[in-house]
Amino acid sequence: MTAISTNLAESHSAISAGTKRDESGVGQRGGTRRPSRDLTSLGLTFSDLPLHFGLGDALIANEAAQVALSESRQSLEDLRVANAAMAHLNDVFGRFVPRQFLDALGVSSPAHAQLGARASAAATVMFADLRNFTTLSERMEPNEIFAFINSYLAHVAPRIRDNKGFVVHYLGDGILALFEGEPDLAVRAAVQMQDALREAVASGLLARLPEGIDVRIGVGLHFGHLELGIVGES
Repeated sequence: MTAISTNLAESHSAISAGTKRDESGVGQRGGTRRPSRDLTSLGLTFSDLPLHFGLGDALIANEAAQVALSESRQSLEDLRVANAAMAHLNDVFGRFVPRQFLDALGVSSPAHAQLGARASAAATVMFADLRNFTTLSERMEPNEIFAFINSYLAHVAPRIRDNKGFVVHYLGDGILALFEGEPDLAVRAAVQMQDALREAVASGLLARLPEGIDVRIGVGLHFGHLELGIVGES
């Protein structure tokens, strides 16, 4: 108790040293004298100061404001990190369920997708696959098949998106895609896919191909009314 009382007295005296009182009792600033030692050297914080004409209340309020500001900054940073994680999760989810598919169903977020949700549309369906793929796969190792398919899809699938279509399913070497409305864009996409494959084969951009294999794409298109929806089990 004696040590604490001494510290408080010294702190009170140090702060009072910078203020003098006139005859009317009103506090005035006096000189440039500063406290002889800071609070931390006395083992104190702002909250330990005695009241001195409201100074103690002001310092405590200032300390509380600094703590609140620090907590607010941390909350904002936590929110930024959470938003970034959610955006990344949506991007990853979009690689498996196309955004256009959800838009067609009128679903604003994957979290709102419900079993049985459906919509009617007039659209063009594309189904494309590799010719001679069975023969090709019999002459390749499993890891080589995966590398080849991914290389092939990397060259042809972007042509679907370039023409406002979207891939519904990758079925091994097969592609099921949808184009909204008349088949004009789907036809153009099919031609560009053929061209992209020929260019990739000619330039050696595809993963290793066995000799004597002629890689070609077969494409089928159908335009009409369709029902688009979510099926499965809850």
